[in-house]
Amino acid sequence: SYPIEYRNLINNKLIAISKLGINLIPSLELMLAYENKCLQADLGKILKLKTPQTFEVSTVEKLLALSELLKFPYIVKTSEGYASSGVFAIRNETDQEKIIAEFFTKRTTGMGTSGLGYLQVQEFIPNLEGDWKVIIVDDIAAALYRRVRKNDFRASGSHLFEFREPDIALLSFAYSMKEKLHSPWVSLDIAQKEDEFFLLEFQCTHFGTYTFDNAPIYFQHLDNGSWKKITETVHIEDAMAKGILAVIRK
Repeated sequence: SYPIEYRNLINNKLIAISKLGINLIPSLELMLAYENKCLQADLGKILKLKTPQTFEVSTVEKLLALSELLKFPYIVKTSEGYASSGVFAIRNETDQEKIIAEFFTKRTTGMGTSGLGYLQVQEFIPNLEGDWKVIIVDDIAAALYRRVRKNDFRASGSHLFEFREPDIALLSFAYSMKEKLHSPWVSLDIAQKEDEFFLLEFQCTHFGTYTFDNAPIYFQHLDNGSWKKITETVHIEDAMAKGILAVIRK
């Protein structure tokens, strides 16, 4: 659920039933990572996902230290948000001060900080004309290219969509991220810089299926690691059922 009040209730139930020995599909951690980019970042480090440098930030001092490390510009994201909401490019000290004033308003004693907040800070990848949305369900992948909006740096939520045929290298990178997440399905936001790919964000539950529903071509990952192009309609429900069965049979 997108509303955090109801999502918190759902998350509490998931944690409780997981203690009964019930296996969740996808895993509890991946369910809790929904609308939690900071948890995604922590999981990404543990699972060795290939992402831009990404950090959780809860104090002004940590933000300032990371700005020294990453240099301007860098990206700030609220932990919740979709379609580019809550995503900002910090290009100079003025932008940085605005972020501090808006998101680090809580004061507390005994913690040695001038303000508490909760953000994700990410390395900026320059000169991107767009990014890729790749959805993989079981062994079927669909891809959508999203162009960056005019005078902006964000592609998510731009609605400047192109169903161009993806490179096999992109599909293989996406599949490797899915395998590291150990999820039967995944929605990935991927940036490409020359021949290198970076995972920007992922969701393993409650993601939009526009890419899968509207793609004119699909690709099936074969056991030998190659990809087969599919031009006929692929039903996401059938692929999800196969993915669930594959998890249960392991």
